[in-house]
Amino acid sequence: MSDAKDERKAKLRRLRGLAISPAKQAEYAVELLQEVNDAKRGKLIGERETIQAALRVLANHPTAAARDVLMVVYARFAENGPLYDAGAYSRALILSALRPTLLQTDLPLMIEAAETYEFPPPQFKEEAAPLRATAVIAIGELDDHAARFHATRLLADEYTDPMSGEPALSAIRVLGSQGEQLPLYYYVMQPASQTLPELVAESLRLLTDLPAELLPGLQARYAESAHDVVLAGLFDLLLDHESGPYGEAYLIEFLRKTDREAAYQYLITAIVSRAATGRELFLTPLLDYAEHERKQAKVIMLVDTLSILSHNTQIAALLRKLEQR
Repeated sequence: MSDAKDERKAKLRRLRGLAISPAKQAEYAVELLQEVNDAKRGKLIGERETIQAALRVLANHPTAAARDVLMVVYARFAENGPLYDAGAYSRALILSALRPTLLQTDLPLMIEAAETYEFPPPQFKEEAAPLRATAVIAIGELDDHAARFHATRLLADEYTDPMSGEPALSAIRVLGSQGEQLPLYYYVMQPASQTLPELVAESLRLLTDLPAELLPGLQARYAESAHDVVLAGLFDLLLDHESGPYGEAYLIEFLRKTDREAAYQYLITAIVSRAATGRELFLTPLLDYAEHERKQAKVIMLVDTLSILSHNTQIAALLRKLEQR
């Protein structure tokens, strides 16, 4: 037993040591998976640490050479998911590693993964959310039409993980990439008891094609949200909406009155970062507001954030004023 453990440790050390050469590291990861796959079936569990380390490498550095062994290992895990792969973590890694080499013939497998629910003992709590999340992204790369339906279903998944927001978070991003905004608008109009703040935020920032006449309602609905993450999503929507930017009075008044430092920092960073790429949006109103800000914590954040635009002579002069307060 000790010899086997020492051998596994040596393999893991070698795998980590190849990080300076991603191609060689990926090649060795494939070799490790092949070794485990060629061994007796029970060894699949004993080599879990090695398998997951190899899969993490291949998820970060996909290679076509890994496709065949990944498909075989996935099938072995799927035979008895809760026993071989509690939480579906390894299968999710496999799908991530497979994504660049997926074929249309893999669509049924991706759909099966997106419909996988597992309730392992002793808590019998659903734990396959990471697999469904990865699978819906893969479906989106294979079949736009199918992806819209699977993503909408997963947006309403009753087993969405309240911590990660998955698989609904990935479903929202798939729907956004497909331009499917109706399900996202429906989600943000649900009662708060039926939503998660992180999912509301992501839906809001993707609603940039929402009819402009609906923006005031959304702004009113979330302007006083108790969740900073929701405010961040609302700020992004107002700044990036196709008809916009929108909501100048609300955003500047928020900066003046708020004591919520995280939300304040997010908003000034959002405005300044867009200005740095040529989208000046609310930069002038922000500078006008900054001229009169006296609260020390806010002044410090303004100086730190506006410094990236210090090449602008107007902003450089403003920075000097702020630094003296």
